Amino acid sequence: MPLTMLNQIWNHFDFTWETFVTVLESYQAVFWIMLFGYIIHWLPDNVKKIYENAYSRMPIPIQAMAVAIIVVLMYQAVGSESAPFVYLQF
Repeated sequence: MPLTMLNQIWNHFDFTWETFVTVLESYQAVFWIMLFGYIIHWLPDNVKKIYENAYSRMPIPIQAMAVAIIVVLMYQAVGSESAPFVYLQF
């Protein structure tokens, strides 16, 4: 089975514009999260310190609510049904 997959990738990888659009549409949430993560990663340290300090100055109950919201959003993202693996269909 792994050799079949590698053969498909190396020898039959007909990645057309339509396939590219299908991958983007199927995994849209993943790409947005990755883009958001890259933007945060590339921010200068002084900008990151601003929102870190803002979070630190919040009252504990608001910090707890923020963490709870983030956990729920992460659970929703992980728990949602996975899109089909479109570019390796045989």
